[in-house]
Amino acid sequence: MEITHVKAIREAGEYDTRRIRPWAYAKQRTAFWQNHGIILPTKAEAKQLGRLQDLRVVLSPITITIELKGGEWLQYKFHKGWVTDLASVPWWFRGLVDNDDIYLLAAAYCHDANFSCHYLGDTLAGLDRTNDLFREMIRYRGKKVRAWLAHAAVDSIVGHALWHKMPDRRAKWTEGFVEFAASNPMYKQKIGG
Repeated sequence: MEITHVKAIREAGEYDTRRIRPWAYAKQRTAFWQNHGIILPTKAEAKQLGRLQDLRVVLSPITITIELKGGEWLQYKFHKGWVTDLASVPWWFRGLVDNDDIYLLAAAYCHDANFSCHYLGDTLAGLDRTNDLFREMIRYRGKKVRAWLAHAAVDSIVGHALWHKMPDRRAKWTEGFVEFAASNPMYKQKIGG
């Protein structure tokens, strides 16, 4: 399946994340447990998930359902406690692609899950679908220039190199907090987070 058009995006829940503070990670880890019941990974484990200063912790569950052209659909359920770097944009693109941009959040959540777990396939075609879905979700919000910039950032040479390493680094953590289902049986189904 080619991802060329998003017909609808439905969200149930709210986007509520907190940034990781690398300089105070030990205190923040304790506070997350005391205040939210969330066990953050150790600092060494968190570094495997991405640059500490780019990481966010999801504090509120959210379900994102994407309806594609032709009636196919994808659904992601993100649970409280998931640690994400959102769009997996190389750090030098962060000035152009703001992960905290409200128009990018749904796309960034889904992109990071796909990037980490290769839900849309383990081949180069899977990476293309992952990046194309990211672009099309942003375009659906009416942000064509942002969609082009964000796609260029994640579809870079560095993005391609990182994609191959992500399941080893992040899949186990992500799969513990993200449920994925799709109408197309060729995609990895992960239900029951």
